[in-house]
Amino acid sequence: MKKKCPQIRILVVVVLSFVTGCKEVDVTDPKVAAAISEVNAEFRSGYQRVLAEAGTRHFNVEPALAMKAMRQVVERMGFSVLTSEGDYYLSVTAPAPVPLDSTEWEEVRRVHEPKMKDIAASHLGVKGRLAKLEPDGLNILGIMTFVENAGGVDISITMRLQETKPQPPESILPRREYPPPTAVKIGYEKIWKAFAELALPLSKVAAAP
Repeated sequence: MKKKCPQIRILVVVVLSFVTGCKEVDVTDPKVAAAISEVNAEFRSGYQRVLAEAGTRHFNVEPALAMKAMRQVVERMGFSVLTSEGDYYLSVTAPAPVPLDSTEWEEVRRVHEPKMKDIAASHLGVKGRLAKLEPDGLNILGIMTFVENAGGVDISITMRLQETKPQPPESILPRREYPPPTAVKIGYEKIWKAFAELALPLSKVAAAP
């Protein structure tokens, strides 16, 4: 019987298959930590650009209605509500790559996987070229705030990654915090579009005599 190689994760689940033998990734290996840190930095830079461009939107909707509509939107997309405070704060979570579908995730891989492979290979050699960008083992955490402004509401959304299993105590590996920027961009577009389609009718109903 052939020995099955386990998956070895580096950032948004980079899979490295060793040519000879199989072993779990060494969580105390500085080279692995350096690879994760560099990919983290690459994703963080792109995430911050997307956040500045698309992370906040203004809608001519009352905060209470905005909160109601946003909650419906994210729940329909597959998120679970973690915390809801008044009309101003909502935190949600879902298994990655929600709210993306499989086709959208393939686009994310097409954009980001080549660069990720380059980074992994620069630290880990040829086996870094076997890296594969996958969402397994990660959750998406979304934080949404609602601020009344100019007769409407400013809604801001931030997104982070959370690993489903904690690292062992001896691990020196950095936490994986930032989703691929293209995934964030697609996620924002889907959420804002769905929110606008739902919030406007709700606003009209509330304003009716």
